[in-house]
Amino acid sequence: MATRQPVLVTGYCRLNASHRGHDRFVELGNRLLSIGLPTVAYLDESSAFSVPSTTTVYRQSLQDCYLYDATRQAKSPFPEDGKDTVDYMVVQHQKSAWLHDALDATVADLAVWVDLGILHVPGVTEAKLVSFWERLCRAATDRIAMPSIWRLTIDSLVDYTRPAWYFAGGVVVMPRLLSLWFADRVETYARRQILRTGLTTWEVNTWAAVARDHLHRFAPYKANHDGSIFDGYQP
Repeated sequence: MATRQPVLVTGYCRLNASHRGHDRFVELGNRLLSIGLPTVAYLDESSAFSVPSTTTVYRQSLQDCYLYDATRQAKSPFPEDGKDTVDYMVVQHQKSAWLHDALDATVADLAVWVDLGILHVPGVTEAKLVSFWERLCRAATDRIAMPSIWRLTIDSLVDYTRPAWYFAGGVVVMPRLLSLWFADRVETYARRQILRTGLTTWEVNTWAAVARDHLHRFAPYKANHDGSIFDGYQP
């Protein structure tokens, strides 16, 4: 059971994606940060955000992400959609590294990843996040909790050419004791997959492959891309 106050972790690298503009990300990010939870934020273009005193900001660019160099010759499975680009996949994979880095920079027992734009999801509100936060005092410190849409088993297949929704993404409850292990596993699996196929993939696919091989270290909870991403967490 967690004993120290958790830290919220979020991040943003500006990609000028067609599906959601920079100004919209700033709007959503300011709403998230203004809730006032203890937060570590890894932000590109950090001056564009209104940063409260409860948030510590570290500057992070796309080029700083660990998969950036390894993906310069890679291709995206969906290059035509304008959203799921190679660089988008690079930033999505950085979440696991940011979680570990944030725990290294704090004394928290838990780091909780929350997507900067989470409040665009239908049914997700500031109140639901605060209620979820209040339940974290009961969180396990020996398993990683994530919202799960599909049931994951040891026999589950991961198709790297399309999103595998074993995990919804958006939220991760990361115990300190597993943060370095998870960051290392995700990076290793991601690099191997790129070398093998020449394609990038979604971070949820890499997370699912890691979890499938280490089920005892994960605590999936039933959710979807709606308010259940927070409401479904009942430790």
